[in-house]
Amino acid sequence: VEQAALEARGQLDGMEVAGVLVFSCISRCLLLQEAFIDEVSAIRRVMGQEVPIFGCLTFGEIGAFHSGPPEFHNKSVVLCVFPK
Repeated sequence: VEQAALEARGQLDGMEVAGVLVFSCISRCLLLQEAFIDEVSAIRRVMGQEVPIFGCLTFGEIGAFHSGPPEFHNKSVVLCVFPK
């Protein structure tokens, strides 16, 4: 998750982060149990302590890599970072 947060923030090309939207597969929460909060903490460390973070747990995610077809992903985290 920390690597995903670093990559997402890097796509802002140095712009400040206004907020973060997080979609995390509920199976990650069930698998990690109490350590799940460590993932949220990792996102907070990368994005900044004052940046609002919103999100939800999902039953898998659907997304495409580049121009490929949509695929079902499981046990994944999706981050959407908004610039100021």
